[in-house]
Amino acid sequence: MKKSKKKKLSTVKKKLWKLVSEYVRRSNSNLDGNCYCVTCGKADSWKRMDAGHFIGGHKNYNYYDLRNIHPQCTYCNRFMHGNLVPYYEFMERTYGKAVIEELKTYKEKIFSVEELEEVIEQFKLKLKGIPYGDS
Repeated sequence: MKKSKKKKLSTVKKKLWKLVSEYVRRSNSNLDGNCYCVTCGKADSWKRMDAGHFIGGHKNYNYYDLRNIHPQCTYCNRFMHGNLVPYYEFMERTYGKAVIEELKTYKEKIFSVEELEEVIEQFKLKLKGIPYGDS
């Protein structure tokens, strides 16, 4: 009898991040497939935009929380390290201070492989439901 191989947490996280990133960018796209950077307003194809985190951290729960991830141009996300002053203003306008504080509390909460696999299935379904942004 062959043992089933246990999936590595890092492998499952990468798979989920790919889906979450695509979902964030595509679901915020217009009919032309463009989305806007939440920090500088630049418009570009969802394929060339990043999914930037307000609160970073690859290990914690808020890495996949959609309230914490929004379209950003590569310049703001990577070279400006998130361009956090305008990102904070966006977050405060969009969600309010209570949500910002709630996201900060997730730093200690960590997913299990099983939880991540469930979330992967949810995002696969969400991506199928996006009728545009395929350009």
